[in-house]
Amino acid sequence: EEALALLEDLHMPVEVAEARVAFARALTELGEADAARAQLMRARQLFAAMSAKGALARVERELSPRFLPT
Repeated sequence: EEALALLEDLHMPVEVAEARVAFARALTELGEADAARAQLMRARQLFAAMSAKGALARVERELSPRFLPT
């Protein structure tokens, strides 16, 4: 969380979004699906705001039940 805050302070939205996706993957591996979902939702918001369609599609895929348990 602290690293994410530092990136946000540096106004690096792409890096923040990518870091949130990576964090979500780690949380998923640890069995923290709800926390992972929250990180992916925040990454999705950032990618949507930047109109980053490819990255947005990747996050949508990772939010699917196939990748993220419900």
